[in-house]
Amino acid sequence: MSRRMFFSSPNSGVSNVYTIYDQILEDTPSEIRAYNGKRKLILQEGQDNRKVIEMYRQGAEKLTNHALLKERLAKEYYRVLSGNKSVLKDLPTPYNNPKDLLKSIKMFLESAKELDQDNNQISIQLDKLEELSSLGFFSSDCRVNKQIKQRTKDLRIQRRQEIAALDSTQLRKQLSKIKKRMSNLDRKKDQLITEKRYIRTLQKEKKFKDSVEQAVQYYTRNPKDIDGLKLVRITLKKNKRFDLLETIERENQKHQNSFWAKLSLIDVLLKRVEVNNKKNYSEIADLIEKLKDSGRLNREKYEIKFREIRLSVLSNQSPEQKLLEVGGELVGISKAYKVDRFIRECVYYFENKKMRHYSIMTLNLVLKSDLLEQDNDNQLLSLIEALSEFRISDTEQDKSILQLRDKLLNS
Repeated sequence: MSRRMFFSSPNSGVSNVYTIYDQILEDTPSEIRAYNGKRKLILQEGQDNRKVIEMYRQGAEKLTNHALLKERLAKEYYRVLSGNKSVLKDLPTPYNNPKDLLKSIKMFLESAKELDQDNNQISIQLDKLEELSSLGFFSSDCRVNKQIKQRTKDLRIQRRQEIAALDSTQLRKQLSKIKKRMSNLDRKKDQLITEKRYIRTLQKEKKFKDSVEQAVQYYTRNPKDIDGLKLVRITLKKNKRFDLLETIERENQKHQNSFWAKLSLIDVLLKRVEVNNKKNYSEIADLIEKLKDSGRLNREKYEIKFREIRLSVLSNQSPEQKLLEVGGELVGISKAYKVDRFIRECVYYFENKKMRHYSIMTLNLVLKSDLLEQDNDNQLLSLIEALSEFRISDTEQDKSILQLRDKLLNS
């Protein structure tokens, strides 16, 4: 068993791990990884920084020419000075005084720099210490210090920009580093975030096969991650992998057994009919009927009705009658987004019947366009006209309808 496997094994007692670290340090006092591993163990047990500080302090006193030990000791003192005030007051003199502790941190870092002049990380820490000192980070309340607040904001923006600039290869390397860290909640969180970012980046780089593969693997490992499920749905829909999405939605429906999980399964099955010609109408109809028992809110009831419309169009089972039935219930509603949802189903019906002229007429009715042509013989168009009279114009909704009309006119 490797050292990493042993330390992460649930069967290895904490005292045994301490013994191993102590033995390593006795045999090789300069082994910085043993110090770092012991530090993690101390903190995982819920002990405060004092024991960690004492460990690094003793090491630095024994090995006065060890740059990394001095750098680690400076880091621990910095953590205390920048936030852990309860530990600060219990430190021995002069380290229990903020000003003296700040001087000591700088002294340890400068000493470490002299011992290891090629270590850029130590230089970065010294520059950061100098910058924070000049901004009053250690001598004022950071909650009201405008310079510190602006610095924090700028760093956050910079970090977001740096992350956004990473390509899939860099993200994969970042993932590998995260996975090598000792298992804990922070590592798990970082891993999930990075994996999702990796999937989005693969899609952005048009590495479609890889993005699909990673998305499916992500869901398999994390079926309860709602945000992850949303990403997987988007990825598979963009790549038209409705076969894989069907498998995932069936699994999700078993896990969640909620109204919306069942509705998502119906949606992908309808899409499979449309795109893959998988005509399992009876299963879809059965799922819709069962869903009616759990759809009690008005919104839920209408979501079911729109699926009934789509099924009737795809199966060619009296679709116009279904549209007239549902549309009749909407007459008098003024909210554009509710009316437009139905309008899009009408356009879908006309397009499915290869009646492009009626699709354009429908959208012109909604937009109250000057290009409007009348067809009083068509019941559905008459209903759409009635709906449009009550519909209150909305900038965003109108823009969306206009884009749909332009798309149809140009295709």
